[in-house]
Amino acid sequence: MSILTILTCLLLLVVANGAPVLAHNILGDRFRWPIDGGIRFFDRRPLLGPSKTIRGISAAILATALASIVVGLPLRIGVLVAVWAMVGDVLSSFIKRRLGMPPSHAAPGLDQGLESLFPLLAVRSHLGLSFPEVMATVATFIVAHAVWSYQKDGIAKLSKSKKVEIAKEIWRSALWAPLAVFVAHVIVSLAFNGYQRMPALDIPMHLLGGMAIAFFFSRLLDILGDHAIVGRVDDLLRAIFLIALTATSAVLWEFAEYVSDHSFGTQAQGGLEDTLLDMLLGIVGGFTMVPLLLWARHGYRETRHK
Repeated sequence: MSILTILTCLLLLVVANGAPVLAHNILGDRFRWPIDGGIRFFDRRPLLGPSKTIRGISAAILATALASIVVGLPLRIGVLVAVWAMVGDVLSSFIKRRLGMPPSHAAPGLDQGLESLFPLLAVRSHLGLSFPEVMATVATFIVAHAVWSYQKDGIAKLSKSKKVEIAKEIWRSALWAPLAVFVAHVIVSLAFNGYQRMPALDIPMHLLGGMAIAFFFSRLLDILGDHAIVGRVDDLLRAIFLIALTATSAVLWEFAEYVSDHSFGTQAQGGLEDTLLDMLLGIVGGFTMVPLLLWARHGYRETRHK
């Protein structure tokens, strides 16, 4: 794995997705021509919305093409990254409009996933990226954007005591689940050499990992909502978020195993087939947990309101 190549891809993704925002901040409403022409879809909602403009796409292509030259890549790489990033951006906007979300409303996981996956697949052969490297870069982009949004949206302005209170609540109510699965994994792996003695143990552990991650993010949304840090999230959007975040976590876990194997000589991964199966099991665990979480959440709210 070339860390430099991944960092270069991340830089191009940041430029491609940040250029339209920068153009808006500089130009305001000038040259703001929506690419959908203001038309509405069959559901009578905007096809894309006024935030997707010809100016934004043009800025993304121009800036990313220049950035690719600066980092020593052919101009066409920058153009490909920008074009496919905008395709992902447009597709995510189309999906959000169908879900009734207003223009410029963020959909964590969905936005960044499409805006990074499409361009990376487009330049994969040109840059010699493997599929795990593509997925690792996508996951890194999503997490980095989430951290940046955390700071931007004002959470950093909370008082220290409030942050401590929220952190304790997250620890008590959410973080214990994935930590419990991780501790069990360490005990099975190191103390009993369980995966070598019984390889089938890997299946329930990855399923439980996916379920624990979905639980963690579900409780995290509830806690942040209780403290008015995030707004209300309806069930459909919550399900999409939880599945996307669980899938991202599964990718990050396999990426960590990959780095561990190549940096410390461990043998956590058994090849591409094993890696893909592990990611699939984690995602299936998340899929299984989501309807249970939604059912439990509705039951809790009904009990609390009685």
